[in-house]
Formats: sequence, C-alpha cells, structure tokens
Amino acid sequence: MDDLRTFIEEGGALVCGVAPWNWLYFNKDKSLSDFTADRFCDSVGVKVTGNLAGCDNSIPFKPDLIKFKNVSNVVQALASEPNNREYLAIIGSTIKELGDTLPDLSIETLHNMILNAGNYFIPTKASPIKDKSFRQRSIGLCDILCGLSDTKAPDDDFEDSLCIETDVTVNIQSKAANEWYCIGYYVPAGITIQIVVSEQIGASGWSARIGCHSNDLVSCNELRRWHCISTCKSLSGTTVQMSSAFGGLLFLESPAGESNSISVSLQNVVLTPTYDLMDSDRVERWEDLRVRAQSLWTEILLANTLFSIFRRKAYAHLDCVELDRALRFYDSVVVAHHELRGTTPGRRERIVSDEQPSAANMCKNNLILV
Repeated sequence: MDDLRTFIEEGGALVCGVAPWNWLYFNKDKSLSDFTADRFCDSVGVKVTGNLAGCDNSIPFKPDLIKFKNVSNVVQALASEPNNREYLAIIGSTIKELGDTLPDLSIETLHNMILNAGNYFIPTKASPIKDKSFRQRSIGLCDILCGLSDTKAPDDDFEDSLCIETDVTVNIQSKAANEWYCIGYYVPAGITIQIVVSEQIGASGWSARIGCHSNDLVSCNELRRWHCISTCKSLSGTTVQMSSAFGGLLFLESPAGESNSISVSLQNVVLTPTYDLMDSDRVERWEDLRVRAQSLWTEILLANTLFSIFRRKAYAHLDCVELDRALRFYDSVVVAHHELRGTTPGRRERIVSDEQPSAANMCKNNLILV
C-alpha cells in the first residue's frame, strides 16, 4: 500500500473499481471507515461514499470542480489563497453536501481556516456584514461549518460547562405529516450527538433536525447572523451521528401520513425547558425545568402556535401565571384572526426568535407578524 501511495503521489495513475454501497449492503454492522479501499483512498485525498447513481441522496454534478483533480485539491488551493472567493464557494457548497465524508487531511485544513477566520467575515448584530465580497466569504465559511463535525462557530453566543446527558430515551407519536416535534433536548454547538433508532411504526422517512431556523439568508444584502444555522439528517439507518456548529433545539420530523411513531435513544444532549399550555402538569414541569435545564433555547406550545425562544434570560424569570395569561391571550387573537378570515386553525404555526428574520418566512404563515 505504501508503494502504491507513493506511486500515485508522484503522478502515477490508478483505476480503482470499488462498490462501497454494495459492501455496506452485505456488511450492515460496519461503516465505510472499515472499508479498506476507503482508508487507502482517504490517504491520497480521495473519498468514497455509500451513495450510488439514482439514489435519493445522490451527489450533484459540480462543473466548478472540473479543473481540479478532487475536492482535496481545491482545499489545498484554498489553503494557499484563503481569500479566494471562487475556491471558498466551491468548498463551502461541496462540504455542505458531503459533510464528514471529506478526507481527513482536508478536514484538518478547513478546521484551521475556521479558527483563523477574521472578524470581517463573522456576522453579528453589532457588526453586520454589508460588503458583497465579505458576505460571499462569510457564506462560504458558514457552508463549511455546516459540513464539519465537532466544530463550533467562532461566535460569543455559546455557553460552556453544560450538563450533557446520555442514554436518553424518547418516543414520538406523530399526528400530522411533516411535523417538527421538539423532544425537549438541546444540542450544544460543536458537540456530536448519537441517535439510535430502536423502533419505527408506520411510514418510514423520519429525520432529525438541529436548530429551528429553516430559512436561508444567502440572498440578503446584509448578514447579522450566519446565513444557514439549521441542519437536518435522515434517520434511515439504525444509528446516526450529527452535530451543529451553531447548536440548537433537537427536533424529530415526521414522515408523510398520520399515526406514525418512532422511539430513539440519544447521547450527548442537554435538557431544555418546554411549556405546553395543553399539559395539565405544566406548572410542576416548568418550575422544575426553568431552573434545572441549561439549554439556550426553550419551546413554548399553545393550542395554535409554537414559540421557540432564545437565551435563558428571556424566559427563566417567567412564572406560570404570567405565561398562561399571555399565551391564552395570544391564542385568542389567533382564533379571532381565523374567524375574521372564515378559516379554521390547522397545524400549529411556529414563531422563532431570530436576529435577522426573513420576510418570506414571516409572510407564508398568513397569521400575525410580530
């Protein structure tokens, strides 16, 4: 293997016919890291995947990559020219799709690039990015962050010393298709969680999502936060690992159809407080969780609306009397709105704390803009 690697690194050619997807099919208890060809290819800057032509998660063709031998070659070019917007855009869009299937050497280079990113490319409320070229670089860095595991975004909005929980069991009974179910846990930025699916009843197609912001700010004229801060992964396998550079509430998204259920066990999550106006035990739960839970986010559920609220200081002081009064009033306004329109409330609409709301996302709810 060493001789072959040297031969390739010195300009030699190798035609390698392997079928990782076929190997995975016959070795269901193994991963690609156990595949000998994968380890060899990784060492020379090429990564094989478990995808195949025609699959649901196929890798799209990228014309920009034609002039490079492989993705690692682009990473090397970017390392020598870190301000090259073309290279950054190629790497950003590619790694966002490929994630942790990039070769190890490329991942190390990209980690260092994130750590050394200048403040000009880090969007914040105090220092929004308005310059077009800086926005493009920020978008490329954000896409890289979306694909790298165990990486925390260079930001000041994260807390340390959180109480990480393991062996957490969750069961969700879905009542509607394509619904997000907050399971009462938060994923800290840069921490890889593991989800083990123990049982599914009904339709397949469940997925897990970290973060409640599904909008993308890539077309905005300024950035006050990273343009894409939510990540989603299919639960098609029995074990899934995922992480987010930005952290966020953990959701399970239901498949098409009704009356589906899923049971999972979780590793490396943080308890988050939730308040459900429909829950008869909400008072006791809230009084306990608002003190004990360490999540940066909380989920508040009304009959017709969901609130995802950021920062402990925004909700930790609220008592149940205040919450009930405010939530019942808001629900009555929503119901009155529907009565005036002659419509009936359907699924709960989600309202999310956001440093930079997207107008398109606000308008599509057709409810109340706050």
